Amino acid sequence: MTNTDWILIINAVAIVFAPVVALWVGGILQAHSDARKAKLSIFATLIGLRHAPLSVELVQALNQIDAVFVDDPAVREAWTRYLATLNDQNLNSAIGTSIREDKRRELLLEIVKSLRLAKKISSADLLRTYLPNFVAEESHVRWLERIQKRAFLEEELARRQIPVPPGPPIAAVNPGQIPVPQPAGSSVGNGAEQPR
Repeated sequence: MTNTDWILIINAVAIVFAPVVALWVGGILQAHSDARKAKLSIFATLIGLRHAPLSVELVQALNQIDAVFVDDPAVREAWTRYLATLNDQNLNSAIGTSIREDKRRELLLEIVKSLRLAKKISSADLLRTYLPNFVAEESHVRWLERIQKRAFLEEELARRQIPVPPGPPIAAVNPGQIPVPQPAGSSVGNGAEQPR
């Protein structure tokens, strides 16, 4: 075989395998892009709803962390520490809220590092939020309505002598202490203020 024959063979092999290699490389790049988008989506939800710690969307985002950040043990460890504070009933106090906020901020900072945004987003940025009074009041009213509805349903079940399904007792929530989200560093007002 001459050099020309080898060049023709190499060209033929390249023509056959080039699309396969391109698809393989494209698949790898797409997988990395999709993983980053999923991480950014969770981060955006956690940031966007940091003033609404009881929102369903926030809970869903938190519950996706272990799957989306499966290859990032630092984020998953920060999530484990934050989850431990969320589940600790001894932290249902002002001091406990501060501890939970610290653990939440640590989680967000780990996510920022994972996304390689540490030079662009600081801890101070994570503390800053805007929460107009009407949003806080709306959240408070929804909680009051929920408590009222639950009490009505439990009374109705008792009246019909139907056992109440297991769950946290309604007395566990004191309506006078329903959380009206006001994280540290937030701007709360009538909606006319500018974010800090």
